[in-house]
This record gives sequence, C-alpha cells and structure tokens, in this order.
Amino acid sequence: MGPDFHQLARDFGDRSELVFWPEGSGVDWRDTHRTHRARVILGIQFGQQRASHEFLRFLMEQEVLRAELDPFQGLSEELTTVAWFLSEHRVPADCDLFLRAKGANFDCHCGFDAEFVVSCGVSRLSEYLEQSGGESREKLLEFLEERKFSEELVESWRARLAARFETPWEEHDIDYRYRRLVNAGLHELADEVLDEWRAQAPDTWEELVALRYEHMKRGFYAEAAGFSRRILELHLSSDKEVAERGELTEALTLAGDFSGAMDSLLDYHRDLKKIAGWWKVGYGREAARRAFLLAREDSPFAVQALQMGDAVMSKLTMCPPAIVELREEANFYCQCRKEA
Repeated sequence: MGPDFHQLARDFGDRSELVFWPEGSGVDWRDTHRTHRARVILGIQFGQQRASHEFLRFLMEQEVLRAELDPFQGLSEELTTVAWFLSEHRVPADCDLFLRAKGANFDCHCGFDAEFVVSCGVSRLSEYLEQSGGESREKLLEFLEERKFSEELVESWRARLAARFETPWEEHDIDYRYRRLVNAGLHELADEVLDEWRAQAPDTWEELVALRYEHMKRGFYAEAAGFSRRILELHLSSDKEVAERGELTEALTLAGDFSGAMDSLLDYHRDLKKIAGWWKVGYGREAARRAFLLAREDSPFAVQALQMGDAVMSKLTMCPPAIVELREEANFYCQCRKEA
C-alpha cells in the first residue's frame, strides 16, 4: 500500500516550505526543504491530478538550483519527474530552464535527457527562438544545431517517458518505490517496502549491493554489514572482493563492532595488494580513509588502525584533503586517549 498521494500534493500550500533552502557546507550540506518538495512531486506523479504550469515551473526552478549548488552533484528522480510534468504543458519558453537543468552539474550533463529542451516540439521551439531575444538564444540555437533533433525523435522519446511516468505506483520496481519514499521522508512506509525487498531479493551481487547501499544510507549499519558478508560469500573478482571488504569494514566501524571492524581491516589491507597499482587509484584512498575512521573511535584498536592507515597513505600518489583531515582528527583522538 502506498501513501495518500492526493494528500501529499495538498500538504504544502505554503510555498515557503518548498523553496530551495541550503544549510551547512561540505559533508554537512543539505537542502532543508528537499523532502517537502519530494512529497509534493510524488503526489503530483501518482495522485492522478495535474498541477498548473506555473507551480510546476516553480518546483523545477528549485530542483535546478539544488542540482547546481549541491556539492555532491547528482541527478535526482525528483528533477526528472517534475521536468516531465512541466514538459507536458509544451511551453516553448521553458527551454531555458531545461537547458539549465542539462548543464546543472556533471551528472545532469550525462543523464538529464536532452530531449527535454525541445519537448515543446522542434518547429515550435524554432519559431519561438526566431522571435526571441533572450540571452540564452545563441546557446539554444547552437544546442539544436549540434543535436539535429527531429519531430519524430522527440515524439518517440515522449512516448517512452509517458509509459514510465504513467505507470501505477504498485507496478514500479521495489527499489524505485523505496527510494522515492525515502526522498520524501516517509520512513515508516519506506521501512515496510524495505522489509518486502529484503524478503524477496535473490542472492545476486546486484541485489545485495543495492540493499547494502540503502541500509548504509539509512544508518542501519549492522544490517548493512550482514549484506556485505553475504556478498563476500559470492564468487567475486579480486577488485570486487577488495571493495566489498572495505564496505564491510566501514559498516562494522559505524555499527560499533570495533573488534569485527579490526579483523575486517586486516583482511582488507592484506587483500588490497592484489590490485595492480592500488596506490594510484581509489582503492588505496578508501583503504586509508576506512583505517582512519576506525582509528577515530574510542576502541582498543585505534592506534593499530592509525598505523595501518599511515602505512597505506605513505604509498599514495595523491591523497585528498578530506582524508588528510580525517587522519589528523584520528591522530588527535589517539593522543588524547594516550594522555588520559
């Protein structure tokens, strides 16, 4: 059973609760009103009611701002969804906003459909641009020239997306339903879907990795560690095995199982040497980071974990500032505990 979609679309009559509102910086950055918008967009999509063009454009503007300024970048399901419903109004002037969305960040550049820019129709957009004097006119003309859109291509794209966005809630994949509920802050319903997902998921690498990721994201670290252990029982390539050993180490650390985390860290750093050139790629950086995560904790293994992290860090060709800061923090706590 899903949420009351009609109610979700009506819950936030005050737009001040839907405006893009960033707080914090770095890992603490967040858009305070993201879940509010996600609920409304969920209600619009599945509540079988159409929102006005003006309201959809407002929501789209907030989602584009978020994509432009989010330090973690990303292409959210909400941005694509509200873009689709806005495109249904086929207003040529929306091409500027769609082009902004396409260039909002690297993930949007790669994943946001270029067809949104011409979703009003190729000929209608061309006529609009002939009469337009907007500052983005030249960019749009260049965009159209590069892409060589046709009416047939755009209508074929519209048909594909219509099938996707007109699919009833119950017919969507379980992982899709779960993510949308989490994004909307509907955690009780999300937990019900997660229980269903766990019960029916086959023991494949793809399914177990997805479940481990979602449990980590929600802070269910002990459960995430359980999925990592199940993944490690599969027949994995060396690089996947090392990567998963790292995931297990982090999950156990965050779950407070420091003894288990230390055992896993020892295996992790031993197996790391199986990866050719590990010191030049992300494997080494992640191995150092996870050692320092454990070293930061108040446990009997902190000093040993710090030493292991330092040993890996000394081999790296490049170490991001965030890992250097984490190492300094871990060392500080180790020194404080030593002097206590």
